[in-house]
Amino acid sequence: MTIHELTKKWESIPLGNEGYLLIDEDYPLSFNIGYYEDNKRCMIVLDSGEVKEIFPSQSILSRNINLPGNKIGLQFILQDAVLDELFITLCWDLMTCTANCSRSIAIKALIDRFKKWQKLLQRATPEILSATQQKGLMGELWFLSYSIDKVGGIKAINAWVGPDGSDQDFIFEDHWVEVKAVSLDADSVKISSLQQLDRLDNGFLKLYFIDKTAANGKNSVTLSSLIHLVNDKIETEWLRDLFAIKLFKYGCARSEWDKYNDNYYRLSEERMYSIEDTFPRLTRKNVPTEIIAAQYEISLATIEKFRKV
Repeated sequence: MTIHELTKKWESIPLGNEGYLLIDEDYPLSFNIGYYEDNKRCMIVLDSGEVKEIFPSQSILSRNINLPGNKIGLQFILQDAVLDELFITLCWDLMTCTANCSRSIAIKALIDRFKKWQKLLQRATPEILSATQQKGLMGELWFLSYSIDKVGGIKAINAWVGPDGSDQDFIFEDHWVEVKAVSLDADSVKISSLQQLDRLDNGFLKLYFIDKTAANGKNSVTLSSLIHLVNDKIETEWLRDLFAIKLFKYGCARSEWDKYNDNYYRLSEERMYSIEDTFPRLTRKNVPTEIIAAQYEISLATIEKFRKV
């Protein structure tokens, strides 16, 4: 099921109707949608059992409810109609994350996913990304575009785990990649945590040298145009929804894609470095245990010997 199909199902329910519509019997859990008091969008998971670690946000009420037959369900109620897009997207994501789960672990998967949405749910309105955030996202999108061409949409988008809170931006079956956007005159790259380059398997550091440019500048591109370029490469609507979810988690809602048409950027250069045993990096193993967090910068001149492209 796509987000568009879920929206259409919701729109097929008359306002004021006290009943709920079962989404699809193919899911391991029974997802039902409808409207609560004052025509608030509502989703109920009928067979959840009592969930103790569910917490409501200011935007969405989440709670256990008693059902006929001494059963307990899980209810999500949208509190502000302005956040319709967020709520429908959330419901689709909760359904999707359980689609391939066994019934016994589906609820845990749902709750884990909902917890990751808490910060988004607490935001009253999405904020426009800063210039630095736009450049960072553009770097990841350029690498995603390259990966789609190389391994296909499904593998590439599933590997893009940075939006889901992973320490690395991309994790494939046989390697991982951390993507950074830097200015053309940069002589170092900033590593934002001890975990970012701390893995035992094969990894790479991908740098994109990106700077602002004029609208009529050579090879100028906006974040909006890059988003649409990647979106057009994706084969199915379901995958495009998954792509939109990833962007949403970075604070870039689908309804706001075209708000990023005013700032133009140019990609001047890209480099790839192999993260090997001797690559200079801080990890949990080589810093004192008393240090629980750190940010640091790596000189680009000193890692030239690790450069692959």
